[in-house]
Amino acid sequence: EEALRSVANKFLAKVSLKSDEIRSALAEAAVHVHISMVETCERFYKNLRRRVYTTPKSYLDMIQMYMVLLGERRQDVSE
Repeated sequence: EEALRSVANKFLAKVSLKSDEIRSALAEAAVHVHISMVETCERFYKNLRRRVYTTPKSYLDMIQMYMVLLGERRQDVSE
């Protein structure tokens, strides 16, 4: 979990946020979502015997997608 948190904080450091508290909360949310997804993939396999994979790249993509979406929403609000 600490490694996931560290990666999230590194990427989110590039984003202008009101406080470090918000940045920390976002990093925690990203970790929670990723871990929940891994657990859900395991339950899916146990129930249906079908594998669904989540990878470190999936985690990075999720953080990047958040950053892009945040930028788009900020632009919408400023218009």
